[in-house]
Amino acid sequence: MPETDNNPFTVSVGGRELDYRVKDNLDLNQIKEVLESKGWQVIELAQPHRNVVGVLEKDGERFRLKLAGSVGMGVLVKNEVEFLTQAKGLLPEDLVALPTLVESGELKFNNQTYPYFIVKELPGKPLVSYPETKDTAQLAPYIDQIIQTAEAVSSLPISLKARDYAGEGDYKDFFLNKTRKWLTAIPEEIRNRYQLNALSDIVKAGTPKLEKSFRHGDFAPWHILLLDDERLGLLDFEHATSEGVQYYDLAYFIQRVFQVLEDKNLAKEVYHRLISRGYDQAKLKTVLASRAIGGFLDEWLGERNFAQAERFKEWVLLVNS
Repeated sequence: MPETDNNPFTVSVGGRELDYRVKDNLDLNQIKEVLESKGWQVIELAQPHRNVVGVLEKDGERFRLKLAGSVGMGVLVKNEVEFLTQAKGLLPEDLVALPTLVESGELKFNNQTYPYFIVKELPGKPLVSYPETKDTAQLAPYIDQIIQTAEAVSSLPISLKARDYAGEGDYKDFFLNKTRKWLTAIPEEIRNRYQLNALSDIVKAGTPKLEKSFRHGDFAPWHILLLDDERLGLLDFEHATSEGVQYYDLAYFIQRVFQVLEDKNLAKEVYHRLISRGYDQAKLKTVLASRAIGGFLDEWLGERNFAQAERFKEWVLLVNS
């Protein structure tokens, strides 16, 4: 696990730097009792990863719960609540739907405070049900709609600071520093073996030309729903910020499709559609290079099978060359 100074997964809470990935073991029965005391019927409740998530009912309607699974995650959950509050009604309704926030607040357990929120359930299914499957067949027909959704998000006229933005300088410094943290969190032996400094050089050279843009921050296929009315639904705004760089969400999407879902052809198709829409190749390559570094970090922290990360890196290096 990266040291605190180099850890890209920390948040500042009460003067402490906390790794938000480290979850507390919360008592689900206790949480259920609290929710029921507030008038909710608890259908499902689990803590599969960093958060407690649940399906609730009230007056015949279904709702979704997200409760921070640690004090550190509370910062990100509050950020998501702020996004849902500010973004309400600002995205094209004929294109994409956001969850409707119906309740938010904090619950206290073991003398610690855990933010939560409840939203109306969006009527649809993920375009990709990862990690259960890597099947991308349902993605392909909706690529243009996905691109339009990312573009609409990038134009949101709201102000939302990044969780760790303080002291980073401007948005370009924030982007560079985040990429540096990803790189230095990877052991030197891995950085050297896969020549990751070539990616870092692209990021350093290209960042001064990048413009500021709002970003979702986790624009992955499994966070996009296909709704019953053929619109898209967008989920998980923990990393949303108005201090992002242009093209970030779509570069993130390309990297996830290429490396995680292992569909290089679809990833390349998305890239070429962006170029046909007038996207700047050099700028897009800059952000893709940053995401390639992030992909190597994901593998180091996960399975440590770097084959797909290396394939993505080699493709990025060839882009616009």
